[in-house]
Amino acid sequence: MAIFNSTKKPAAFDPNVSINIISKGTEINGDIMSQGDMRIEGMVIGALHCKSRVVIGDSGEVKGNIIANDAVISGKVIGNVQVTESLFLKGTAKIYGDLVVGKIIVENGAEFNGTCKMNSELEHQVAKQNGSKASSPQQQ
Repeated sequence: MAIFNSTKKPAAFDPNVSINIISKGTEINGDIMSQGDMRIEGMVIGALHCKSRVVIGDSGEVKGNIIANDAVISGKVIGNVQVTESLFLKGTAKIYGDLVVGKIIVENGAEFNGTCKMNSELEHQVAKQNGSKASSPQQQ
């Protein structure tokens, strides 16, 4: 006979230890939203919204826009990428879309086809998405 301890509370969700993995050979069609880290080694066709870190591995491919706090890309992205902190493009990365980033690091060999906007433009974009006006130095 099994005995269950009903006084034990479930563990609280901690986005810092939550890791979602889409492995090689897996294809997901649809938008993904995640509080924790995400690693893509397969294919995602749809938007990816992550409040933490996104890693697109060598075999990973995303056909859709990416919004994340941090990102490391080694694979292929066909879509726009918006990263509030830092974007690291590894030497095998292939990006076909526009970037809005806080910081960007590009290794030799990475391919990027699009425009790149940094910092102040990012603040404006985030404010626009949140439905509020970004304050500019003239407004203060």
